Amino acid sequence: MLTQRPGSKFEIAHDSLEKLRGGSISFADKFPQIGMGSAADDEAFFALVHYLAGSGNFVVAPGRRTLNEQFPDIQLTTCEDVMRTAWQGRD
Repeated sequence: MLTQRPGSKFEIAHDSLEKLRGGSISFADKFPQIGMGSAADDEAFFALVHYLAGSGNFVVAPGRRTLNEQFPDIQLTTCEDVMRTAWQGRD
């Protein structure tokens, strides 16, 4: 299902895990070509990555030390900071 919020420059897709597992993903034509073979192969790769994320395979397991804990002296940049810097001065 594709949606776009009023006033937003972004389109949002809510793909089911079944669709992703089948190798299809919305906006496949907007992803960069990564050279996995054909455009369908590239789409299948992006669908797999999103499927794995959506099914919880990229979650840090409880009890494991995070990189933040291992390197407390490194100041992280938040997503908000990146977006603010990237869009500063733009409409």
